[in-house]
Amino acid sequence: MKVLHRNGEMTDVSFECPEGRAAFWHTSAHILAQAVKRLYPETKCAIGPAIDHGFYYDFEFGFDFAEEHRRAVEEIIGNWGRNWDCLR
Repeated sequence: MKVLHRNGEMTDVSFECPEGRAAFWHTSAHILAQAVKRLYPETKCAIGPAIDHGFYYDFEFGFDFAEEHRRAVEEIIGNWGRNWDCLR
């Protein structure tokens, strides 16, 4: 994964290093939020930080989120992920 630093420098990082994991999880949180908002635009997004062992995102849905909703989100993410080059 390539990481663009605040100073404009771009470096390659792997998931094996802490910076690579943080970048991956940060980007994953954004991807999750975009998928949820695309499917359920009225959903309110709270916070979605990268944490020590992954990430999470708090959402407020106007309905009871169920298994079929999770599958729909996963399908959107899977379709995007096949052809994405992510730059953070």
